[in-house]
Formats: sequence, structure tokens, C-alpha cells
Amino acid sequence: VTDVHIGGPNGYHIEQLRALKRLLPGSKIDFVVNGGDIGLDVGEDEKEAKRVISLTKEATDYGDIPYFFCKGNHDNKPNLLGRKGLSPYLNRFFLSKVDPKKGRIVLSDENEGGYGYYIDTKSDTKFIFLNTSENVRGFNVSKEQLRFVVNELMNASEKKIVIISHYCLNECGAWNRYPEVLNERMQALRRIEKDFASREKGEFDGLLWDFRNVSPQLVFHLSGDSHFNSESRSDGYLIASRQGYGGVDKEDLPLGASVDDFDKHEECDFDILVLTKNHAKLFRVGAGENEKDIDIL
Repeated sequence: VTDVHIGGPNGYHIEQLRALKRLLPGSKIDFVVNGGDIGLDVGEDEKEAKRVISLTKEATDYGDIPYFFCKGNHDNKPNLLGRKGLSPYLNRFFLSKVDPKKGRIVLSDENEGGYGYYIDTKSDTKFIFLNTSENVRGFNVSKEQLRFVVNELMNASEKKIVIISHYCLNECGAWNRYPEVLNERMQALRRIEKDFASREKGEFDGLLWDFRNVSPQLVFHLSGDSHFNSESRSDGYLIASRQGYGGVDKEDLPLGASVDDFDKHEECDFDILVLTKNHAKLFRVGAGENEKDIDIL
């Protein structure tokens, strides 16, 4: 689930998160990822931000089902939250319950952190969660996060890798009128993923990587932020941006992108990733339904 924007004008979509919570007990869902942008920075009122945090915290308390929150560019409130951001509120499972052999979250007083990984043993997959708005309202990652990504990719023993973030590194997720220019570290992150997919080596600012002899396959990079559905394999692997609940003008849609019109107060829009040993498919639940399913492997 991504881009819920609870704090947006007329955008109180908390019922969608509650609906997901009600679905989980009878499902076979193993863990949940929130792709960011709950909408803390709409307006200056800290009382409203506290309300949004409280509602989201309650709606995403899934008991023993792991839940990871990836920070978005609209999830900043530094005077209220401090250096660790929303992680102490929304990444409680990874701070207190997750088995260290299966996952971890990185926090940092210096660089915010808020990134981590989770290993699904049933499908032999390592999920890497990124913070693509580390330290900023816009888009950035620290060199420490880049080092973390390289280390996890270099040392992964799992068969498959799935990466999840708020921001889409590929042009398929960019708005036509407001294309985001990647800074050096975001470009390096994209290059790391491309080199891993193509089994190459590379370097950025003294950080070295060599993926020529690694065995895991980069299956998929799933992101939000764009407010539309789009996908590309131009970097040598599948990267897809999913719509969520935010708005976008149709003139900003890149070639091949789509938006599903739906009542954002009454209907849902989230995706279920199904992985087996040899197959992977993303299923849309709610807006768009099976028309927005993606066969990955």
C-alpha cells in the first residue's frame, strides 16, 4: 500500500488502511510494506501531524505480521519527530519483534536511516527496503545507505532480490512537467541496481562493488510516489510505480502510464506480491483490479 496521504485536503483515507488490517487475519499474507507518503507535511499544524501518526499507527498494528514503513517525501516533520523520523512509530515490529536472522532496520542519529531488509524463507527472497527521502523532504540517500545496499546485495545468499522504495529511480515514474533530476547519490543507487542486474562492477566516491560472481536475481523494484501505474525494464530488470491514493494531472503521465479513477474514500487500491520458487506476480486489489496485474517471472 502506498501514498495514502491521510493528511491531504479531503484525503482522509484511513479506512483503506483499516480495511487492509481486517483482511490480514484470514489471508496468507506474510508481511506488509507501506510505500510512504502518509502526508505529514500538509500544513504547519503539529496537532494534525500527531493525529495522522496516531491513526496510521493504530491502523497498521498487525500483531505478529511484519510491517515495514518506507519514508516518502511528504513524511517530514523534523521539529516533531527528530532525527529518527517515523520509524519509532511505524517500524515498531522491526525495532522490537523481528528475528535478527530474518530482518533488521537501520537507524542513525546522523543520517536518519529508516532502511532495512527482510528475508522470506518460503520463497527464498530477500526484500530490501529503502529510504529515498533520507534527511530531506525531497529525494536523497546517504552514503551509508548506499554502503548498506551494496553489502546486502554482495552477501545475499537468497535466490531472489526484491527492492521496495517510495521514489521510482526510473524515468517511467517521472511526471512530464516536473521530472526529478537525480542527485549524485541517487544516480549511484540506480547504477548499483543496474550493475547488480547485469553482473557488473562499479564505484562511487570510494565505494566499490563487484557483482560479477553473485547468484541472486534482482526480480523487481516496486515504488510509489508517482500517483500512476507505470513499469519499465529499460535498466535490465523490472521496476514499477503504483498509483496509490494521490492525485496527478493526466498531462503529467509518461508514455504507457495509467490512472484508475475510483472513490478514494470508499474503495481500495493496494497490491499483493505473490512469490513461489520459480514465479512472481503482482496482483492489484481494488482500483484497476486484474487489468493492473503484472507478470514478473
